[in-house]
Amino acid sequence: MEIKPVFYSDAFKKLKGKFEEAASILKGAIDASAPIVIRHHGDGDGYCAGIAIEQALLEVQENNYGRPTVTRYPLRAPKYELCDAVADLRTCSNPKFRNKRPIVVILDNGSTTQDEAALRLLKLYRIDAIVVDHHPIDKIDETLRKVHINAYLVGGNGDYTAGMLAVELANLINSGAHVKHLAALSGVSDKVSGEWLEGYLKVAELNGYTLKKLQELYLALDYMISFRMESYQLLRDLLIGEHDNQEKLIKLFAGEGEKLREDRLNVLRENAKFKGSTAIVDIGALMTNFYPAPGRSVGLLYQELKKKDEKALVLGYGPHFLTIRGILPQGLTVTTLIEKLKAQFQNVDGGGHDVAGTIHFLPIDKEKVQTFVNKLIN
Repeated sequence: MEIKPVFYSDAFKKLKGKFEEAASILKGAIDASAPIVIRHHGDGDGYCAGIAIEQALLEVQENNYGRPTVTRYPLRAPKYELCDAVADLRTCSNPKFRNKRPIVVILDNGSTTQDEAALRLLKLYRIDAIVVDHHPIDKIDETLRKVHINAYLVGGNGDYTAGMLAVELANLINSGAHVKHLAALSGVSDKVSGEWLEGYLKVAELNGYTLKKLQELYLALDYMISFRMESYQLLRDLLIGEHDNQEKLIKLFAGEGEKLREDRLNVLRENAKFKGSTAIVDIGALMTNFYPAPGRSVGLLYQELKKKDEKALVLGYGPHFLTIRGILPQGLTVTTLIEKLKAQFQNVDGGGHDVAGTIHFLPIDKEKVQTFVNKLIN
């Protein structure tokens, strides 16, 4: 019997073959007791994607009385790096997996050339990579990816988040898994809009998650994952746990995080320098604790300014990075700005979406980078 998608869309229809191929590979790996390593970006969208796939696989494994072969680890960098691949290679080379074909599932990362050195290492050791991502795709070598699921491949965009895509994949693996609300939560986390978000919000509501609850759940998740030391059970209780315990965790973590977010926003309001619709903040000089992180802090100010000005743009400079939120003028995107900076300065790196991203540069070049960017956007 054919499994219905969680939310049907034209993009899902076009990606259906890739979803089915990935689900078949993962279910086959479970049947063969082969190692499956789930790697996901360490933000809200990434965690939604990671937990969705993990839960679906674990339930299939338990139903088949198989021994545990599924592991999940967050990625702190917005890319799959060589150090990550080395760690995954170590996990997969455990003697208990001898003669088993490993799978690495990369979520909310994996669609750019920045990921390809690590992917080449996996391929060298015959480890297949399944990529589920929603970042813009550049000139990549598709042969490094066993399956690549991304709406950009079929004319879509980043509003079809990794969490939404992962929930659809999880549904094909195990349609009974209690993870369908995570699709909408990922959209709320990544501040997307449009057809996919609206569709998954309706699905979430049918499963007992109103938009208000999802927003509170996101705030709790955002604060919890900022600790950079995941509590496996705590995270699962928050995202897919029993209602009563989940509500208590939301109240605790969202409440504590809100105090810190408001403190940070007050500091940013007082210290932002404006040039028309553009706000410039020295985020590195305005942080006194770890939360909210620079990107989240810049995002808070951007969300507030956008309510009054659709052209709002926030540039947050740190000692060696620039975090951007908003639509860049002059037809620029984060990607094209990175290319222009690379042509002028050494050791420039970064990524993100068209209207949100982070660019890294040498600390010694900070003032020159600021001057260069100001000339480009004014």
